[in-house]
Amino acid sequence: MYTVNIKIHNFIIAWARDKLVPWVLSGISCAFTKMDHIIWNQSPNNTNVGESAHANVNHDGRNLSLLAGIIRQVFLFD
Repeated sequence: MYTVNIKIHNFIIAWARDKLVPWVLSGISCAFTKMDHIIWNQSPNNTNVGESAHANVNHDGRNLSLLAGIIRQVFLFD
């Protein structure tokens, strides 16, 4: 039991040290960023929008025939 607690403690210490890098801190706390606080507060706190856009591209653009792929590209970029 004591050995498990030491391993957990060491893991937590390593995790915290990893987060003390300035560029990591500025990404997880507005107190450490140079970004305007109004913009920080209006920004989303997750990547759901980006992930859903990526998922839609993969859904609509895979396993197409050559002709369907060409038509799709023309439709998207014209």
